[in-house]
Amino acid sequence: MAKHNKEEVEILGGKATIYTNAYGVWQFRLWLTTDNKFVAEETQWSPLSEHI
Repeated sequence: MAKHNKEEVEILGGKATIYTNAYGVWQFRLWLTTDNKFVAEETQWSPLSEHI
């Protein structure tokens, strides 16, 4: 987990991560091996327990 991420949860068998940024906004991150880059999107979720 990066220092600036307050909470981080691996999903999809560890292939993707959802985490809170410094402002408390949940974000989604997935590594695309074929493109050799990350895809990241804000989820607009709060709190996570409502969505799992």
